[in-house]
Amino acid sequence: MTDLPIGGTCRPEFEAVREAFVANFDGARWGGDTDVGAAISARVDGETVVDLWGGHRDAARAEPWTADTIVCVFSVTKAVAAIVIHALHSDGMVDIDAPIAAAWPDFAQNGKGAITARMVLAQTAGLLNPDVPDGSLWTPGVMTRAIEAMAPEWVPGTQAGYHSFTYGPILQEWVLRATGTPLHRHLRDRFTEPFGLAFATGLTEDEIARCATVIDNPDNGTLHPFRNHPSEDVYHHWRALDRAEDFNSDDWRRHAFFSLAGHGNARGIAGLMTPLANAGLLDGQQVIAPDHVASAIAEHWSGYDRFGQGPGRFAAGFQMADDLYRFDGTPSTVGFHGIGGSLGFADPVRHVSISYTCNALIAGGAGVNPMSQGLIRALYDAL
Repeated sequence: MTDLPIGGTCRPEFEAVREAFVANFDGARWGGDTDVGAAISARVDGETVVDLWGGHRDAARAEPWTADTIVCVFSVTKAVAAIVIHALHSDGMVDIDAPIAAAWPDFAQNGKGAITARMVLAQTAGLLNPDVPDGSLWTPGVMTRAIEAMAPEWVPGTQAGYHSFTYGPILQEWVLRATGTPLHRHLRDRFTEPFGLAFATGLTEDEIARCATVIDNPDNGTLHPFRNHPSEDVYHHWRALDRAEDFNSDDWRRHAFFSLAGHGNARGIAGLMTPLANAGLLDGQQVIAPDHVASAIAEHWSGYDRFGQGPGRFAAGFQMADDLYRFDGTPSTVGFHGIGGSLGFADPVRHVSISYTCNALIAGGAGVNPMSQGLIRALYDAL
């Protein structure tokens, strides 16, 4: 693998992370899954200790992955949405504990009047399965009207189920109604532009030009049932998405969709996660109040996930370390995995933030990815 293009920096004490990163491009190591293009970035106490990228941004392996390459990271986008919302709450622009209907009156229909943004962030609102036409995601107003008409599947706040598809549309509409500014614009204004962090949903022409190609995998543990199995919840919950979407389409890249369509690089995501690992500090600035960070990353529920049909554990907008979402940090670790294998997380005990991004989708679901886990273990062994 001497011709593998690798760039970036790695402090000498974290050389094992570089070795693990290079090893991930060897398909024999993980039984078939292999990185085509990827990046890994980590901060400790807010300082970057690893920032590596390598491989190629296309399936033909003709275009090298570069320092500014970005890629779709799927549900990692949910964590970014939560970080921006917590900053808005900390500054008094929104109140995640007030009823959503206070800013969006039509949301109150069919028993939703008491639902708060915190419930949506913590996956306890009971709004998983919108009644929308197949493939209608980009049709203006369709998802908003469907959310307004939904009735909760349980008494909000009493049970939990991962809001895999509705999470973004609910929070986006609420932030727009509450502040007059779209959530993706708040992301740019408060984080990505001031701090030079590469992450966006609803991409510009320049960002589209920097995108790596998502390399689909028909055996992916989320996409396969979405496309092929009407008996699976994801088949129905994601019906608004075109089942032929390859996640490289113009629509996918140009529309803001905070459930799944975020694009970024590992450096940008590790930076965005940094305030959660360091009591609200990012590059010396207090972007979220420390007491609100503590509230946001505390466990909000642990138990049966009615979407995943198994155990789950969530903070306010973040997955928490458990047997499925194994971050290999401390039990207080928070973050998100994406269905392709990408992740971003923050460890507030060890003050670590880390992200791994990739363009070749793994065969498994959005839980444990052996390639990312090898990188995380190498990082923690070096601490």
